[in-house]
Amino acid sequence: MNLKRIKLSLNLWRVAPLWRLCHTSKAWPLIEADLKRWKQVDKKKCSDFQFFGNSLLTKKEFRNLLQYRLHYAKSYVADFFTRFFFPLMETLMIRPDMKAGGGLYIQHGFATIIAAEEIGENFWVNQQVTIGYKNGKAPVIKDNVSVFAGAIIIGGITVDSDSKIGAGATVVDDVPANAVVISPKANIYSSGFIKGTKTS
Repeated sequence: MNLKRIKLSLNLWRVAPLWRLCHTSKAWPLIEADLKRWKQVDKKKCSDFQFFGNSLLTKKEFRNLLQYRLHYAKSYVADFFTRFFFPLMETLMIRPDMKAGGGLYIQHGFATIIAAEEIGENFWVNQQVTIGYKNGKAPVIKDNVSVFAGAIIIGGITVDSDSKIGAGATVVDDVPANAVVISPKANIYSSGFIKGTKTS
């Protein structure tokens, strides 16, 4: 028996009840789609229960996503159970009333804010991403969109399907389907330029 199985066995008392609560929740179809996506990305070959348990024990991003799903579905007992027994990642914020399709994957959720109006299926997001409001409006993100580290997407815009938002990009306009958004290359200046003096 490997270490992950031992760890899971020792934590069955808190994993198994939550597994059952998730199964009886209206959120289960979306949770199941998320599990399938995370297993595909992580290239894991194990039962859904084993992957669910190991993800809860080792991945705070998964905990936040699960808690969001349960809260959105108004499964408040399971929501409370998740937050009480599996501490969340404090720097990852998911808008609680946001509609999001299944297959949402969070790779490194540190300092990430996901506050779209709506997100489609198979969304991928990295760390230090901000998706949020401008003038009281939030973005709509369609299916199969990926947003990489440090990107910012704000305002009442639409990011259409199968698009990729590159690291560090700032998006304030609509993005068409199958587009790639890349931030400008950084310029390099001498220290004299910064100080307003000329260097030799």
